[in-house]
Amino acid sequence: MKLNYHLDTDSLYIEFSERPSVDSREISEGVVVDYDADGKVVGIDIDNAGNKLDLGRVLISKMPGAVETEAADSELGPDDIIVHYRGDEVIGVTILHASRRARVNG
Repeated sequence: MKLNYHLDTDSLYIEFSERPSVDSREISEGVVVDYDADGKVVGIDIDNAGNKLDLGRVLISKMPGAVETEAADSELGPDDIIVHYRGDEVIGVTILHASRRARVNG
């Protein structure tokens, strides 16, 4: 299972399988379930996720398999920005308290 958050569209895709989706059904406004050729759920897409979910915390509890993260190392800066690394490569950034920060236009 993989969680993919897309900041530019405020959508969260929960991927259960890498099998291709052949059918999709909207089960409620902005929530779409994707199915494979065998009718198994391969993913769930949630539009406007920030308004529907608490994205500030992810808790993984009692999973029977291994839990992995994309980042091998993370570093918290003094400005509450976390930089995620894999080796020397920056692979992600988390901005803490983003909704409370001043918007910069330009």
